[in-house]
Amino acid sequence: MPQMAPLYWTSLYIYFMFLFILCTILNHFLFFYFPSFNFKKKMNKKYLWKW
Repeated sequence: MPQMAPLYWTSLYIYFMFLFILCTILNHFLFFYFPSFNFKKKMNKKYLWKW
């Protein structure tokens, strides 16, 4: 049982690092490829006048 604990923590750490990398990749994809689908024009019409 004591030998199981380090493996568990390392797997948990790797899992959270994988989630973090996945989230950063998704954020880069959303912010760099969505403006090509007329995202900026929709933002200008809906949200720019509120600021």
